[in-house]
Amino acid sequence: KYDVDDKKILGEIALDVFKAPSGVFVTEDMEVYVADPGADSVFRISPKGELLETFLKPTEIAFGNTPFKPAKIAVDSKKNMYIIGEGVLNGIIQLSNGGKFLGYFATNKVKLNFVQEMQDLFFTDAQKKNVQSRLPITITNVMVDSENIVYSTTIGSNADNRVAKHNTAGRNVFDASLFAPTDLSDVYVDSRGIIYTSSLNGTIWVYSNDGYFIHAFGGKNPNEAIAGLFSSLDAIAVDANGKIWAADATTSYIQGFEPTAYSILIYDAIDAFNGGEYATSEEKWDAVLKKNQMLRIAHDSLGKIYLYTERYEAAMKHLKISNNKSFYSQAFWEVRNIVIQRHVSTFILALIAIWIFTKLIKRLDKKRGILEPLKRWGSKIKGIKWVDDYLFVFSFFRHPIDSFYDLKKGKRGSYLGSALIGITAFAIFLHSYIGRGFLYSYGPIEDIDFNVVIMSFFGLILLFVTTNYLVTSIKDGTGGFGDIFKMTLYSIGPWILGMLSITILSHLFTYNESFLIEIIHLIAILWTGVNIILGLQEIHNYSTRTAISSVIISAGFMILIAIIVMIVLLMGEQVFDFFEVIIREVIRNATR
Repeated sequence: KYDVDDKKILGEIALDVFKAPSGVFVTEDMEVYVADPGADSVFRISPKGELLETFLKPTEIAFGNTPFKPAKIAVDSKKNMYIIGEGVLNGIIQLSNGGKFLGYFATNKVKLNFVQEMQDLFFTDAQKKNVQSRLPITITNVMVDSENIVYSTTIGSNADNRVAKHNTAGRNVFDASLFAPTDLSDVYVDSRGIIYTSSLNGTIWVYSNDGYFIHAFGGKNPNEAIAGLFSSLDAIAVDANGKIWAADATTSYIQGFEPTAYSILIYDAIDAFNGGEYATSEEKWDAVLKKNQMLRIAHDSLGKIYLYTERYEAAMKHLKISNNKSFYSQAFWEVRNIVIQRHVSTFILALIAIWIFTKLIKRLDKKRGILEPLKRWGSKIKGIKWVDDYLFVFSFFRHPIDSFYDLKKGKRGSYLGSALIGITAFAIFLHSYIGRGFLYSYGPIEDIDFNVVIMSFFGLILLFVTTNYLVTSIKDGTGGFGDIFKMTLYSIGPWILGMLSITILSHLFTYNESFLIEIIHLIAILWTGVNIILGLQEIHNYSTRTAISSVIISAGFMILIAIIVMIVLLMGEQVFDFFEVIIREVIRNATR
């Protein structure tokens, strides 16, 4: 027991019942709970250091044969205990204040990688028994704050709940994409709701009460005891003055860290925001941005403040920087509503003017033929073979069956025309991928792998054409590879139109209209699918049922080939490393 103000040790708790204590929690009335996996017990100790109660393995049937080796512990205001047990995979053990087993809390789910998913898909029951068992990732530590909210940390690269804030049902309310290291060892929450976590590599990570990353500091030095660095950072706590205390399990040192003026400014801004003091919070966040212009939580908080105070355009600016699309949608809806209200009359007058102008031009053209030069020029351009073949794609919107017949007989359409349609489709696909509005964007352009995008688009088309050619070759299809190639590209007109529409509307729609985006996308895909089925019917002389079956079989082969390619790519690096080791070994033996 250490007095942080006087910097004196006030006493020690050294009970004979202790075997290997590894977890400790102090309640508001200064009672001490100690988790001891060596003694298979949890000890409740008075403020004077006297043993009050010992909690052994629960006797309830529901607990069964589960081992009871408490490693970490946290206690809520009702003295209910939350225990991390060694070898327990079902979650946090929850005991009542009398030691009765209440159940498991906040269980981590088993997360399968690609290889394991393929094993589940293709392996027999006998083969599945021989594969390595799939166990959930264990929770490493637990904390209960002054409001009885439970927090936990999890180690592992596949863990979605590395830092978790649990609701009463045990579910994590934080976003799974929360920025956190893979080796978290402890978590602590201060009276403000600021979350502090420690990682085994010696770094301390700090988050807001909403799970926004604020900053991190520290580092690893396994060889020497250097201030600010750790050999193995195992535990962390924060006192009433905001000072962080961090324990090194290897060196047995405890280091203290005073909050900087920058940190205090952030914490004060968070407090003011949570208290609804938006003017004060705005002032403090502005001061924070002068010190760090790219702090995400600062932009996010300012964006929300501007939204709540009806400064919507400023809110959009900051929320876009913080990538908060949900609140950005709300601000954009308000801005769009204001623009519509201001300019609705102008918009209606413009539509009326366009309608009148169109009628006038048609009447003048009927009397004096003022559009004849333009029509002749259009007919001349359309008379060019490759232009007519390119524009032939629009015929498939109105008369798909007749158009596929003309394509099959060679009356219209060509390889060049279909290639130009493919290039157009890729250009619109690429523009849709990188040019959508912020709310519907796929992410920053710099994070997009364009090699994957290009290979995915053209690879998908060529893969379908190839697999369908192979399938229809053994199903008495009369069309050749080239016929399927042309048919496929002339069929994707609805998809091209759908992608173009979605890209344009993504700059105008909020999340409230997202269902319209989904409907357009669905219609475009279904329409294109219908075109492909009609095209296969015509070029192969198939019935509707046979055409549909050929598409389904082709899709199955496409999935199979994609899986094989992915497995080869995943194993390719391992095969390369294997041969590299062999070659190095041969060279080393040859040069001895």
